Amino acid sequence: MATATEAPRTDALVGRLAFRGTSRGALIWGVVFALTIASSVFAYRSTYGTPAERAQLLRGLAANGGIQALFGPTRQIDTVGGFLAWRTLGFMPLIAGIWGLLVATRMLRGEEDRGRWETLLFAPIDRGRATLATLAAVGAGVGVIFACSFAAILLCATLSGDVSVAGALWLALAVSIAGAAFAVVGAVTSQIAANRREAAALAAAVFAAAFLVRVAADGSQSLSWLRWLTPLGWIEEMRPLTGARPLALLPMLAWIVGLTLLSVRIAGRRDLGASLLARSDDRAPRDLGLGSALGLSLRESLGGLVGWAAGLALTAFVFGFVSKAVADLARHSAGVAAHVKSTVGSNIDIASAEGYLALVFVFLAVALSIYAVTHATAAREEEATGRLDTLLGTPVGRRSWLGGRVVVAALCSVLVALAMALAAWAGAAVKGASVSLPDMLEASANTLPVVALFLGVAVLGYAFVPRHTGAIAFGAVGGAYLWEQTGAIVKAPGWVLAISPFHWLALVPSEPFDRTASAIMLALGVAAALAGVEAFRRRDLVGA
Repeated sequence: MATATEAPRTDALVGRLAFRGTSRGALIWGVVFALTIASSVFAYRSTYGTPAERAQLLRGLAANGGIQALFGPTRQIDTVGGFLAWRTLGFMPLIAGIWGLLVATRMLRGEEDRGRWETLLFAPIDRGRATLATLAAVGAGVGVIFACSFAAILLCATLSGDVSVAGALWLALAVSIAGAAFAVVGAVTSQIAANRREAAALAAAVFAAAFLVRVAADGSQSLSWLRWLTPLGWIEEMRPLTGARPLALLPMLAWIVGLTLLSVRIAGRRDLGASLLARSDDRAPRDLGLGSALGLSLRESLGGLVGWAAGLALTAFVFGFVSKAVADLARHSAGVAAHVKSTVGSNIDIASAEGYLALVFVFLAVALSIYAVTHATAAREEEATGRLDTLLGTPVGRRSWLGGRVVVAALCSVLVALAMALAAWAGAAVKGASVSLPDMLEASANTLPVVALFLGVAVLGYAFVPRHTGAIAFGAVGGAYLWEQTGAIVKAPGWVLAISPFHWLALVPSEPFDRTASAIMLALGVAAALAGVEAFRRRDLVGA
């Protein structure tokens, strides 16, 4: 039996180990949030410098229901604080929430699936306390995002007297608290689902429902009461920098505490590896795809393909749906175009739906690149968990296995890109925007060369430094995007911006497809992938 001093010491050890698995991602997203806040303040002050320009922006956004449905209600947007609150609360809590649920399911059900909790629970700690310690570590990761956001708000706004210290604290809390709110959702689904994939899917379904309720509330004045039914609505009702409502924090805290206690209670009562959702072991054999390494890779990728295709298609549909509204706003507000130019470093005219969607597909290219490199991290997970040892014990060569994974990753990326194109066109068509399907297909295809480049880099990293596959893969995508965004904000020279592959993406369909740049990125990606496959054939397998 554990002594009185051993139990807290073990809890702290579990928390530290879990924090090591969350801190890097939290710091990366904290930096992203900080740069976004800085760019928003900088662009607003430089673009809307006079009361007349700010009043024009207020009138345009207040009358645009489509934009408010996507980014939230506009309150005091003719002030730096009001604009910053609207700009950040529209999407930052979404990112924090998705990060929270994915990290929680990875650190809880994912570690359990790998068998690491079997070793962990030999220590003087039970499953309930181990779950609580892990959630505390995820909460510390949310604290990192909060600290980065607060520092950025303080430096960019408070120094000029636009925002108070208390206001900066309240906005940083509103921006980051969604990470904790949906991490506890992931904690509960990790206890009731049979594996990490199911846990993440259930948590994502809760998140999607919360988002749709928020969109409905923001899109119609008569449905504004729906905000009180979703954590994302509670965040909006906190109203940072526009008349704070501390009362809105109470349901959020009750949600976090309640779901934390529920997950700890379930974890303490169930057996390790068990799940509350019934699963039948009596199933007909399903041997589709088991006849080849390529078929097996495709079969294993189907779940992720469906999830990413649905998620990015929904995102593209929403952007297509509001494209006409954004274009109408840009035509009536000269400051909007200047704002876009100052934040993305482009002269693109978003006064047309095509121009706006051309810009949107650059952001979708980032998301599609992230999806592509997850295939490399999935390959690493298969090796780290020992499953690859068994597979390579059969007549399957290393080259054919990894090469098959690369082919499947490329094929899945093309299918997701196709889904994005169809969804963006459908969303624009619903609102009567003059966007053609061939143009959207071309815009989506324009993203594939840069996706191929990052996939090749990820495969190369997996082959040479397998334990750092995730850092290399996601770091390459995130670093390139941050380099491009930061360079645009500080007006860096062209040769500095050219370091980022995203800088070479043509804004299709507003601009012609850049065959030269696309061919170079595609060739580099293919060469890197081939080199990675060959290097993997020669190295030893590396465990976790």
